[in-house]
Amino acid sequence: MKIRKVIANPRRKTVEITTARRSFVYPFARFEPRPTSDDPIRTIRIDRELASDGFTYTLASGREGSVHIEHLELAATRVPGIDARKHDLRIVCEAMSRLTNAGRNAGYSLPMQLVGFLRRLFQ
Repeated sequence: MKIRKVIANPRRKTVEITTARRSFVYPFARFEPRPTSDDPIRTIRIDRELASDGFTYTLASGREGSVHIEHLELAATRVPGIDARKHDLRIVCEAMSRLTNAGRNAGYSLPMQLVGFLRRLFQ
């Protein structure tokens, strides 16, 4: 997915990225190095060296950073309000439930040691 347009919005502290399919809003807080009011973004451009799959910005201090489109997609597909650990726990619980139900249908049960291990892993 190629980036068509990138605009820094210092008032909202975000960058607005437009591609052929959709638009993204990416906060300054996720940039490395991070722009601040003392060190704002001076230039921002689509990076041809990244095959237009990313953009590069330059801060007033001269430091540079780049963001690839995959970072934007990952940020956009996150489930708001649920951190990664809780999300992993939900996936493991769903897998345990399916294994348990499959085992019951086959005439055996999921070993309790495995259940205990998985619960301790995500406490």
